Amino acid sequence: MSSSDSNVFRNAVTNVSTIQHSKIPLSPDIFSPYSVLMSFFSYEKEGDTFIWLKQIVENHRSKLDDINLSGIKLNNTFMPHGNFEKSDLWDSNFTKSAILYCNFKNTNLRVARFDGAIGHGANFSESKLEKTNFNSAYLPQSFFQKIDADQASFKNSLLVQANFNEAKLAGVDFSNASLVGAFFRNAIFNHVNFKDTLLVGADFSGSNIKFEDLIEAKSLYAT
Repeated sequence: MSSSDSNVFRNAVTNVSTIQHSKIPLSPDIFSPYSVLMSFFSYEKEGDTFIWLKQIVENHRSKLDDINLSGIKLNNTFMPHGNFEKSDLWDSNFTKSAILYCNFKNTNLRVARFDGAIGHGANFSESKLEKTNFNSAYLPQSFFQKIDADQASFKNSLLVQANFNEAKLAGVDFSNASLVGAFFRNAIFNHVNFKDTLLVGADFSGSNIKFEDLIEAKSLYAT
């Protein structure tokens, strides 16, 4: 892709979210008067246009860095090795998507949804995760270093050996998650929920964690 073609694509892809949130009339069967009439009053929910737009983004997933993609709907997509570094993904939707080894470094992910996503080795380092939803996500060996997470939720998620070193975690919900072997070195905790969380082998060295923060965890030590 030439430089000019790349610029055209980057400018165009910023409009995907706007189109997804627009009302798109159903395509009528021109041989059916009833179908033509209904096309004036009925709209696609996740029809052909919606699917086509997601496929375009999937096919160019390595070139999505530093773009405004706020509000984009990429749920149930196949996005391994996608590059979203420094992009604006505010209120985006990656529910049940495959985001293995995706790069979300230094990204705005406020109120984004990753519930049920599969993302082994994904990188969220230095990103903003205010009220971001990672519930029931599969994110082993993922990277969350230096994130600023305010009221983010990781309930029921698998975060084995995930790296939260130097993260700021305020009001974060890790309840019933698996954080076996996770790293929280020099992390800053403020009212974090570890109820029924597996924390065997987790490393909290240099952090401000207190015993009372961990009292409701399911397990801290191997048995």
